[in-house]
Amino acid sequence: MKRWLVTVAWCWPVVAALAGQLAAAEFDGPRQKLVFCCAADNDLYRVLTAGGADCLRHDNAKDALRAAPEGSGVLILADRYPDRTTAVEPAAFAEARRKKLRLYVEFPAELPDFTVGSPQDAKTERGVVTSTIFGDRLRPLRIVIVNGCRYVPLSPAPETGTGSHRPDKETGTGSDRPDRSQKGTETGTGTDRPDRSLSPFPCHLALAKVAGVDTAVYGLENTPSAPVLFDHPRGDLLVATTKLSHFVSGRYMPMEAWRTIWQTILGRLQPDGPAATLNWTPTVRPSYGPEEPLPADAEQQALRRSADWIIRSRILRHPKWPQQVLDWALSYNTVRDMPAADWPLGDGSLGLLEGFSSTIRTGGDQPMRYAVRNDCTAEVAMLLAGDAAVSNRPEHARIAANLLDYIFSTSGLAGGPRADPDSPSYGLVGWALDHPGSYWGDDNARALLAAGAVSALLKDARWAEAVARCVLANFRTAGQSGFRPSCVQQEALQKQGWQAYWNRRHVHYSPHYQAWIWACYLWAYEQTRFEPLLARTRTGMRMMMTAYPAKWNWCLRSGTIERSRFLLPLAWLVRIQDTPEHRRWLRQIADDLAALQDPSGGIREVIGDGGQGIASNAAYGTGETSLIQTDGDPVSDMLYSCNFALVGLHEAAAATGDPFYARAEDKLARFLCRIQIRSGPPEHPELDGAWYRAFHSGRWEYWASNADWEWGPWCTETGWCQPWIAGTLALRRQQTSLWELVQKVDLRTPFERLRPQMLPDEVLKSPQAPHAAHAAVDKSVTLSVEPDPRYPGCGAAALTDGVLGAAEHGSPEWLGFLGTDLEAIVDLGAPTQIRRLGLNCLESTRVGIFPPRQVEFAVSLDGEQYWVVKTIETAQPREHSPPRTQALTADGLDAEGRYVRVRTAKFGPLPPWVTPHPVPAWLFVDEVLVNPAAN
Repeated sequence: MKRWLVTVAWCWPVVAALAGQLAAAEFDGPRQKLVFCCAADNDLYRVLTAGGADCLRHDNAKDALRAAPEGSGVLILADRYPDRTTAVEPAAFAEARRKKLRLYVEFPAELPDFTVGSPQDAKTERGVVTSTIFGDRLRPLRIVIVNGCRYVPLSPAPETGTGSHRPDKETGTGSDRPDRSQKGTETGTGTDRPDRSLSPFPCHLALAKVAGVDTAVYGLENTPSAPVLFDHPRGDLLVATTKLSHFVSGRYMPMEAWRTIWQTILGRLQPDGPAATLNWTPTVRPSYGPEEPLPADAEQQALRRSADWIIRSRILRHPKWPQQVLDWALSYNTVRDMPAADWPLGDGSLGLLEGFSSTIRTGGDQPMRYAVRNDCTAEVAMLLAGDAAVSNRPEHARIAANLLDYIFSTSGLAGGPRADPDSPSYGLVGWALDHPGSYWGDDNARALLAAGAVSALLKDARWAEAVARCVLANFRTAGQSGFRPSCVQQEALQKQGWQAYWNRRHVHYSPHYQAWIWACYLWAYEQTRFEPLLARTRTGMRMMMTAYPAKWNWCLRSGTIERSRFLLPLAWLVRIQDTPEHRRWLRQIADDLAALQDPSGGIREVIGDGGQGIASNAAYGTGETSLIQTDGDPVSDMLYSCNFALVGLHEAAAATGDPFYARAEDKLARFLCRIQIRSGPPEHPELDGAWYRAFHSGRWEYWASNADWEWGPWCTETGWCQPWIAGTLALRRQQTSLWELVQKVDLRTPFERLRPQMLPDEVLKSPQAPHAAHAAVDKSVTLSVEPDPRYPGCGAAALTDGVLGAAEHGSPEWLGFLGTDLEAIVDLGAPTQIRRLGLNCLESTRVGIFPPRQVEFAVSLDGEQYWVVKTIETAQPREHSPPRTQALTADGLDAEGRYVRVRTAKFGPLPPWVTPHPVPAWLFVDEVLVNPAAN
């Protein structure tokens, strides 16, 4: 039987032609009261009666229909949602027809003329308006959210056919509606159209996976969808396949959209009455309105409430929690109910949880992420230490100290090979308990800066050596130009040694990944005057500014994220070397950010390279991505942008004394105080005092695209977001800067003791030549298709950096392409005599990495007209062998060209001796070779 899954998308274009024909039939007589079948605590009933509406309420459908006056509107609501559907007997529908009632039923167990399937849970689907019934306030393709949506799928009953209905058992007519060809339409417009039993019936809301913030930008064509709200073909019945009346407790969004939806539904049920008054206070809301005056101590209140949230949210782990719960931290992305109220609250000595997931459930609550992360733990320690200093709460200082002790001493994240002086991993701190061998530079950096702040605020030096050791460990895995791989993996680091990273010449134009570890190097340089710290950092920052903005890699496609992250090290470079050039760099980035600051003070998100946030409806919810779809969406990001912009602007103002930075900082601080979550008992006190990732300044509501599969608009990360907002507010209250604070920590003494061991003089003196000398080293290269984000290498520039990767797919040089062909064009800068060309590839069959079937080399003088100089067919492996690298070369050439183009033909599906499934092969490349040496 064909379910009504695609019908909505198919039929909705015709709905525009039905505009104005959807109101219920007219009845004579005085205005009737609405009759409810629902519990007394139903959201809709409570909102209406609180607004003065005179409604009748009954506990069951039979009584409600019996008591309803003829021609009145009746709502049969889903009291047992989501566990049980709403039971309405067939006789009840017959009674409603007999009395000419206007009926609304939600989450029905059965429905005339339809087969109702078992309830299903929506996953990434959102509500989409599919008709003009709601007027200009809610036009077609507008997006709404039904949180925790469970709905019933429908299909036409077998004997009816699509859109038809069974004849009435008493009259045999199939409908007791008047003949519209004689009387006109239901709205009295006089427009004739065929009976709806012969046409697709109108659907007003559908569930679908769509891209967009406010509007489904790609429409619904070829997108599976399911009805949420529709007119039953009989014409006197409005059906919701889920519980729409749960809009307050379920935190349906946006608020104004749901006001419009319910005013429209109630207007259909009671057409002779005035528009319904629907006013409610969201259970989770901003602390202040956009124009509401802030109290004089608003920033101190925000800091205190943020620290209270850390305690109230029950994220501090305790050894007496169930062992299974403690073990959840060992599995990636474990999301469960928040810690139970009867579990003891920890004191920081066992770390803390990552925070609330972005998922909002049926009851408006949110599950918890049980990961235990190095960065989040250290940053929360900073937040609590700042609150202890400002609010005089010594108990928070004790928790802060325990959290740092956990990270550096007892968690194991700084132990094992990371505590072995002879290990290449010595000094690094693992990302999380579930990934202790992943060393993200940006996460290490935020933990280091937070640990420095805690040490200074508590006047406790016991973490200084661990901080100095971690700075050195990160620095020696940065390459010659100061760029570090986004994430160094334990296995590759142990195999290759840290010197391989130290000697590399690679770039990665992403401040999100590079900038804050540079800030750590500048912090250490200020105390130690160890020249390589400054030299490599300054080189990387100069290259980053030279590449801005055309060559930047936009993390999560966001231009705001990258600019926000770059402010801090640029401000600190001015501290080290206050030159006109360095001030110009800082002002250029800050000017571009300030241009994005709206009147509310929020800094809105933009797509870094223009275009759309995600490329299709199908891409929605499949990876980490931006909160917006287009640059016009007025959405701010507190997880990745505004939080880092606040501390960056604060440090810029302190470093330069320029009031431009202070004004932007003040506006942003006021905005952040306004949008801090307020939700007291009995609502969601576990959220009160936190900041969500997203805020829509146009709606003054927590609203954005939920396309990010893990950290969407409504996540409350314990690290990242909360600590850098509240922590900067603490700095403002203390009238100091992060730079001044961390300089109180003595890094010089442990650094000078550790440096000769971790970064010996002989390494500093050794030549640092590229691994492969050839004519394309450091030349510009462009790719027609970007590498897979899981194996980005160091971007396109890695193909001409002269560095050859090891025979290990985790080696950071490799660019991985899954099931796609490579096309790389190298600009040699001038016409060059070409004798030999090559492409360096990895073969590692056990993990599905194969060389291409074919490589085509072509050259051009003008970059427009290319001629192929050689095409080579590659020998393909037929059985497993150890991983190896191979240069696929074209020898004996005699050509002249400025541009070299390399194209590959992909291997195709993996052979059966690798996997029986139709899985595409990987292509791993790391260098385009032009006139390399014969060996």
